[in-house]
Amino acid sequence: MKKEIAKVLSIAGSDPSGGAGIEADIKTLSTLKVYAMSIISSITIQNTIGVFEKFNIPSAVVEKQLSKLLEDIDFKFVKISIIGEVSNIKIFKKLLSDKFIIFDPVLYSKNGFPLIDKEYLTEVINELLPICKYITPNFHELKILSEIEESPIFMAKNILEKFKNLEAILIKGGHINEEKSIIYDTLVQRTGKIKTFSHLRIKTPNLHGTGCTLSSAIAAYLAKGYGIDTATSKAIKYLQKIIKKSSNIKFGKGTGPLIHYL
Repeated sequence: MKKEIAKVLSIAGSDPSGGAGIEADIKTLSTLKVYAMSIISSITIQNTIGVFEKFNIPSAVVEKQLSKLLEDIDFKFVKISIIGEVSNIKIFKKLLSDKFIIFDPVLYSKNGFPLIDKEYLTEVINELLPICKYITPNFHELKILSEIEESPIFMAKNILEKFKNLEAILIKGGHINEEKSIIYDTLVQRTGKIKTFSHLRIKTPNLHGTGCTLSSAIAAYLAKGYGIDTATSKAIKYLQKIIKKSSNIKFGKGTGPLIHYL
């Protein structure tokens, strides 16, 4: 009898420097022994200094790739970050509504370059969030998606109340109290359970692709059969280990990448 393997489809932008996007997703999934499939939604012009331009892949191409994958391969878990063309959201809604979607709402690059057009936000909130199961926003993204400004937990609960398909929100704490030495990531679940993960803030110039790596690691552990609590805990520990190991690497002139294979 042939053995089923854990697999995840990543839909993301491509980073030519290899630090973030589809490249980081594939590295993360592969090092965690999960088979990575990929659809590139956007091609970016970037390096370790920043993102300068992006060019979206035509929606017709994205739809054809996704349709052919679904005809052939049985998979459950999908990680989405950069959406590409706004019409892709309707494609995802049509073809992926029965999948477990982990959405990392990448709205801006670290140097402030917008990775999603403002007019997309309404579509993201009204069309994409209703088919997602798990989202991983930082504090600024949480405010945008909740459309209110309250405490992080209140905003997360508001989103969960609004979108009944969502099972969990991980509020990434790296942008909250950035001067503090401890980072608190908070997992808020539809069940009412709230769990906080604390860890030391590692001083390093190499943080490019941390969000991509974390969300892909969560997807990997979910695909391997872990529940939301355990998958989240393991993913955070994996990311911390990779950040620490990558801290002394010299790569580029700006924000260096994580080295997943160390």
